[in-house]
Amino acid sequence: MRIKLVPDDSAAVVTTYYVGSIISFYMHVISIVEVVFLIWKIHCVLQISSPMTKDNDYHDEIDFEFLGNTTGEPYTIHTNIFVNGVGNREEQFKPWFDPTSDYHNYTIFWTPYIVQWSIDGVVLRVFKNNEDRGIDFPNKRAMTVYSSIWNADDWACQGGRVKTNWTHAPFIARYLNYEDSVCPWTGSNSIQDCSAETPENWYTAPEFRQLSQSQIGKMNDIRSNYMIYNYCTDTKRFNGIMPQECYLPPY
Repeated sequence: MRIKLVPDDSAAVVTTYYVGSIISFYMHVISIVEVVFLIWKIHCVLQISSPMTKDNDYHDEIDFEFLGNTTGEPYTIHTNIFVNGVGNREEQFKPWFDPTSDYHNYTIFWTPYIVQWSIDGVVLRVFKNNEDRGIDFPNKRAMTVYSSIWNADDWACQGGRVKTNWTHAPFIARYLNYEDSVCPWTGSNSIQDCSAETPENWYTAPEFRQLSQSQIGKMNDIRSNYMIYNYCTDTKRFNGIMPQECYLPPY
């Protein structure tokens, strides 16, 4: 999905693009020419799917959230992943580009083996399938695509110290050229069907199960220069008992 974020004073305005699990749905193949989201003391949501009910207790979710800031201060790119209703896996970055002056391509690549978050083709984060080591991975539920724009001035801007300035409303984010390449969900049999190593399931090929050396180099550069928070280094938050994946190689 190509997105142009809210410009100027966007303090505590959160724009999102994410996938989340559901009980049942039928995926539409959609090409979005352009969608404009605006918030004027309302919460707007784009749902790229048929109506559904979300399994809130044990849901899976893979997030891009863009936390607005005051004029002249950078956005925060907030990423997270939930498995069986458990998140707490946040990683945050400062953008190395102006996300408000032009469209940038944000990609969530989710396969039975790995989750990748990418911007303009550059991977900035991965979450590997380590179920064999007792770490949950989102591979047992269908997910659909959501986007939204909403106000979160209790936490989203400088820890809640800066509130949304409603005199600057409406706040407008623009979405362009949504594309998907998915294995359609037809029922519980899709769990096996979509993970089968077949030519139709191109994403199961060995080259898509791990990053190339070039991808690793570019990702490490982003993480070294633009990462501002990593849950795997926040020992105070977890009282020194870190999530198990934090002790494993990330890729």
